[in-house]
Amino acid sequence: MKKALSNPAIGRIIPRLAVLDAGLEKELGIMSYEQIKEGTSGFRDIKKAIANYQYTPAKTSSASDTASASAPGEWNGTFKDPIVEFWTSAKGTKIRAKALKFANAKLTLLDDKGRKLEITLKQLDADSAKKAEDMIAAAKLAAKGA
Repeated sequence: MKKALSNPAIGRIIPRLAVLDAGLEKELGIMSYEQIKEGTSGFRDIKKAIANYQYTPAKTSSASDTASASAPGEWNGTFKDPIVEFWTSAKGTKIRAKALKFANAKLTLLDDKGRKLEITLKQLDADSAKKAEDMIAAAKLAAKGA
């Protein structure tokens, strides 16, 4: 992240906009204060980059780190500051819910009515499962940095 914010292409004035992937590994777009103020096409370019981006966890040298990065079921923990999002089951059912935690290979969602739902990633459609995997990967990285 420091590298993205120190990029000379975005100038020396703050605020700057740096959009990174869920793992804080890849820069998806940067904008200078001037670009933000002018409302240039940079926002459109960043939105395209986000839409086209496929997150894959970085390879590590340790065999145990590689195994845990590729197997979200091995991580147990809660998500910091969960937000309400749409989730879709493999059968096509949609709900609005917050992802609270991932434990014992199950994702716990809290819907708008306060009901908790525990599901496996296999019970989600591909997009929702990917979203969950990205959240898990980011939480793992955050836990390592703590």
